[in-house]
This record gives sequence, structure tokens and C-alpha cells, in this order.
Amino acid sequence: MSGDAEARRADYVAAVHALRDEIAPLHDAGWSEEAIARHLVARRNALKQDARAGDPEEIVALMAARNLRKYGDPVGPGADWFFAKYGNWAAVIQAAFRTADLSKGL
Repeated sequence: MSGDAEARRADYVAAVHALRDEIAPLHDAGWSEEAIARHLVARRNALKQDARAGDPEEIVALMAARNLRKYGDPVGPGADWFFAKYGNWAAVIQAAFRTADLSKGL
């Protein structure tokens, strides 16, 4: 990974982890656990797309093809995919903060 790509990746991971700060205000505003989970997963996927905007098109195409095969969505897993895997919205919220360990490959 180039220095620029590493910096974008680090920024993405930090931004995903910072999504935790959104939970309390949403909860205090009366949002349901499901609504919070859906919001956080959507925000995570938007951050992912922003981070990928600086990647070469051929790399983005490979990631999109892999995600489409695995998750049925070129961006990656959505809230419904996570719910089907974990069975509860609290687990989906926690999943929204996880990012792939690139040292292990995709």
C-alpha cells in the first residue's frame, strides 16, 4: 500500500471508530436500536466509499466485485446482512465499527 493509500486507510479506520460518538445522542433522541444500527452501517459504508474515491479504478472494481459476491452489495455488508448474520441489532451496531484487517488479506 502506498503512503497516500495508507493515510486514507488510517483516516477511514479512525472515522469508523469515531462513529461510536454518534450512539449516545441518537439514543437520547429516542432512536431505536435498529434505527441506530442502520444509520451507523450506512455511515460506515459512506465513509468506505469516500476512502475508495482515491484508489485506482481497477482496485475499486476488484473490491466491488468481491463484495457483490460475498455480501450482495458492491460497497460491502449492509445492516440487513449483519442482522441476518448476528440476529440482533446490538451486534449490528458493534459490527459497524469493525474494519477489515488488511494484513490478513480480504
